[in-house]
Amino acid sequence: LSSSFLSSPSSSKMPEIEFGTVAVGMTVTLKGQKCTVTAVKTLKAKRGQVNKIKVTGTNEAGEDVNETKPENRSIMAEGDVAGIKKKVAAVAEKAEEELDLSIASSAAGASKTIPVRAGEIRKGHFVCLKGKPCKVIAISVSKTGKHGH
Repeated sequence: LSSSFLSSPSSSKMPEIEFGTVAVGMTVTLKGQKCTVTAVKTLKAKRGQVNKIKVTGTNEAGEDVNETKPENRSIMAEGDVAGIKKKVAAVAEKAEEELDLSIASSAAGASKTIPVRAGEIRKGHFVCLKGKPCKVIAISVSKTGKHGH
């Protein structure tokens, strides 16, 4: 077998970028197929983990191809990658500038906490103790006192 048969011809031409910088209209490799990106969706990660990106593209046969990876993984891209990276950075910077961090007041009764009976609380629930949010990690139930039945 020749070495050209084993190596992928697209890998030598296409530079690698991070999955999180993929934008609509780019040509990338999804599941081993060269695709034009039609949609990019950011999926929320669990606490302490990296967000995942779902990229949908159309291959040369016109079929939709989906791939989901963490945003810091690399992917093969084609075209003016440096220009696209600059555009993505500019859009992110503009979004940060437009971000409104003011706190609006809420109406009475708009609390996000609700009263719950002590017997309904389970391990893993979140409760407010002395006005501070806490995660329940253990529960102990004591027996009734001297005069209890």
